[in-house]
Amino acid sequence: MGDKWDEAQDFAESEAEKFAKNIAEIALWKETGKISEEQGKVLLRMHQRSMKMVLTALEGISLVMAERAINAAIDAIGDIVNGIIGWDLF
Repeated sequence: MGDKWDEAQDFAESEAEKFAKNIAEIALWKETGKISEEQGKVLLRMHQRSMKMVLTALEGISLVMAERAINAAIDAIGDIVNGIIGWDLF
């Protein structure tokens, strides 16, 4: 997020924490048979959009900048999460 990091850090960290909790819920619901893989993917996309909305609400943070930051984070954790959950969510 470049020079906007100081401004966005608290929000980005809070959203990342929420996203991690959402992933944990999806994993739990998968294990208990409450959701299908497709439902898990839909929920994950909804949570990603929510993160983008929060970040773009900050002054000077564009949608492109928010998407790049989120995509970089997902690239870093995607394979690990997919392996743990056993679905190809990312």
